[in-house]
Amino acid sequence: MLEKYHYKVFQISRIIQLTLSLLLASIGCSILLIVRMKLTGSIQYSFLIRNLVLAWIPYFIALFIKYFLFLIKVESQLKIFVSIFSLVWLIFFPNSSYIVTDFIYILKFPFFIPDKSFFTSNTLIWFDIILSSSFAFIGHIIGLISLLMMHTVFDKFMKKLTGWFIIVISVFLSGYGIFLGRFIRLNSWDIFHKTSFVLIQILSNLISLKAILFSSAVGFFIFLTYIIIYYIYFLRR
Repeated sequence: MLEKYHYKVFQISRIIQLTLSLLLASIGCSILLIVRMKLTGSIQYSFLIRNLVLAWIPYFIALFIKYFLFLIKVESQLKIFVSIFSLVWLIFFPNSSYIVTDFIYILKFPFFIPDKSFFTSNTLIWFDIILSSSFAFIGHIIGLISLLMMHTVFDKFMKKLTGWFIIVISVFLSGYGIFLGRFIRLNSWDIFHKTSFVLIQILSNLISLKAILFSSAVGFFIFLTYIIIYYIYFLRR
């Protein structure tokens, strides 16, 4: 019993350290953005902070599921709990990797450089690439870690193959969610207050060739990067 207690304390300690490191990385990204805003006098990339905040939502939902699991003793209640909150997690999971698509704004935004700025257009392009890469990397990693936590939850009461099946379905559904966000301009919150409209958009775009190609490419990207995270985690156990 004492060993089990120490194991839980150790697990909580590790998750706190991980959360703090991700928070520190997020603050670092924000500092890069503040530097850009200060030097150029432009707030055109301020949306990156909002998107990074949204990327944290599936992480905290996964944490909630993983650590409240211990409080539920009845197996039927456990399955209901995991089913409901896994669906909520899946609704918000695309927010994490969605930030990767924000690279498009490097091409779309005009490069306004103040007269007194030491930036050249070439310097500013490289700075924006580094800025967007930082936000995209951290947001994507946060999402992958939430996916890993969900995978460990599924492994507790499902067969290993079933858990992998759900993970694969989740990443490709996430790819479709990112398509809906980028091209149809839907967001995760819309499902709660524009339910019928969102369902119509989901069904009407489901067989679109553009949606299939984009969703498959993004889903494949998420899956490939997840495989790396998954095996790094299990090699350290």
